[in-house]
Amino acid sequence: GGTGFLVPVVALVALAALSFWYFTKPQSNPSIPASMSIPSAVDDMPEIPAMPIDPLSENVVQTATASAKEALTSLTTELGNIKDIASAEAAVPRLKAVAAKLTSLEDMTRLIPADEKSKFTSELIGLAAPIKSAIEKVNAIPGANEKIKPVLDQILASLETLAK
Repeated sequence: GGTGFLVPVVALVALAALSFWYFTKPQSNPSIPASMSIPSAVDDMPEIPAMPIDPLSENVVQTATASAKEALTSLTTELGNIKDIASAEAAVPRLKAVAAKLTSLEDMTRLIPADEKSKFTSELIGLAAPIKSAIEKVNAIPGANEKIKPVLDQILASLETLAK
C-alpha cells in the first residue's frame, strides 16, 4: 500500500508545471472603465442574477494560490523534519493544522469561477511536486508513517479535491 496517492500527486505535479509556465508569463491587468454599467434590463429580471465582469475573481485565485503555497510549504517542511517515530508524533499537530488549512482552502476554491479554476489547479500541481519525495522519505522511516498516516490521508484527500 501507500502508492494510491502517487497518481493524484503526479497529476498535481503535471498541473503545477503547466501552471508555473502559465503564471510566469507577463500578464496585463485590464481595468474596468467607470463608465461601464450593468444594463438596466437586469434590474427587471431579479430571478436571473447579473453576471458582470468580476475583477475579484483573479484576487480569489491569487489568495487561494498563496494559501496553497503556504500550506504545501509547511507540509513539505514538516515532512522533511520527520526523522524517527518521535519526530513523526511531534509533527502530527502541525500536520493537522496543514490539513485544516487545506480543508478551508477547498471552501475558498468553490468561489473561483470555472474558467479561472484551471489557473489555480495548475499552480497547485506545481506546488505539490516536492510532496511526493517527502512522503517517500517518511515512508522509509520504520514506524513513522503509521504515526502520521491518518492526517496524511486527510491532506492527500484535500489535495485530490483541490486538483479537480
